[in-house]
Amino acid sequence: MHRLWHDNIDRGLSSHTKNTISKYTGNKVVKMAATGYNPAFSLINAFRDSQSIILNSDVYSDFIIKSSFQIIRDASIGIRELVKHDRNMDSLLKKYLEYGGSMEWLSQQSMFDTKKTMGKIVDNSVTNKGTKILKYIFGKVNTLNKYSEMMFRLGVFNSKIFGIK
Repeated sequence: MHRLWHDNIDRGLSSHTKNTISKYTGNKVVKMAATGYNPAFSLINAFRDSQSIILNSDVYSDFIIKSSFQIIRDASIGIRELVKHDRNMDSLLKKYLEYGGSMEWLSQQSMFDTKKTMGKIVDNSVTNKGTKILKYIFGKVNTLNKYSEMMFRLGVFNSKIFGIK
């Protein structure tokens, strides 16, 4: 489904060619710095997503103050469901994914791959302890960004599917 919807030029360029272009133009590094491992992204993204949802969704009140409280409520539901999922508990995320709400291809396109060129450079220039520290820090930032990206989606999904106003 993803290929049909988002990767419509597969006939023109192979995945290998697109990855090579992305690598040598610096696009992957820019994506890593802008989203995947940027702690400020979660704040900027949360603000942007919440405003977009309030203005464009029929789930929330037309009264801005009321809709702001509704989206905060739903974001907290989304966070709770993400925590449940991370703890391998049954969560709303499973139903969200069943309905086609998967976003991992977006969040993973800027992930730091230790087997690729940039990963090899870091592995060769940073000590094992330094690598562990960096992986821990980047992992926490990436989790924060994932929550920022998914909390509103899960909240809106919850309100829409259960008819909460």
